[in-house]
Amino acid sequence: MAKTAREIALEVIHRVHKTGSYANLLLPKKLRESDLDRRDKAFTTELTYGTLRAKGTLDWIIQQFSKQKPDKIPDLVLDLTRMSVYQIMYMDVPDHASVNEAVLIAKKNFHPGISKFVNGLLRTIAREKDNLPWPDKEKDPARYISLKYFHPPWIVKMWIEEFGIEQTEALCEADNRPPKLVIRVNTLKITPEKLTDELKEAGWQVEPGMYMPEALVAKDAGDITRVPQFKEGQFYAQDESSMIIAHVVDPQPGETIL
Repeated sequence: MAKTAREIALEVIHRVHKTGSYANLLLPKKLRESDLDRRDKAFTTELTYGTLRAKGTLDWIIQQFSKQKPDKIPDLVLDLTRMSVYQIMYMDVPDHASVNEAVLIAKKNFHPGISKFVNGLLRTIAREKDNLPWPDKEKDPARYISLKYFHPPWIVKMWIEEFGIEQTEALCEADNRPPKLVIRVNTLKITPEKLTDELKEAGWQVEPGMYMPEALVAKDAGDITRVPQFKEGQFYAQDESSMIIAHVVDPQPGETIL
């Protein structure tokens, strides 16, 4: 039976935590091997990377409601709980769906006691998520920012000393924004306007870049290497900052740029 989006996410998350696998290598491989559609692949990607990024905060949330400390919960059960809490707290997923899907995975992989534990814990977190006892920002700003924005305490403390509390919080908040995929149109093969139309027809959200005429910003693109336009060399991924450098340097035939 083909694995679901959540089962693939759980496998990747667990292997990253257990064996030190690289998510950016393992996840694309698992998605290519799967039967998931484009929407489910995007869901799996957000769930996987989000859970890994928020690990410390998720463990703190679990600890507020579990009689067992996170380090006493079996590894795979803990990863299942983490990714379910991530859905409840940070994704646009109905709480009942997050809980029910986690229970189904637990029943499939563990004894009945585990599924009851997962069910009870997640229902409690879903019910009390708006009443979490976050650290007081005034009394312990480093702890507050660390948990709220998924950053290690040591780096938050260092930034507070360097930049102050408000600027550190703004920096951490900005650091959490999903990166945009910027692509450079190969204008020898296609115009930005025509490529935009083709990618939109394929379901992409595309808008012009901020600075360069050959730059496009793509959202919800998925695996860009799978689309015909990429395979035909009509575009490739490149940040606008590096495009600007190429324009400023303006290399000419026969020149060597170091």
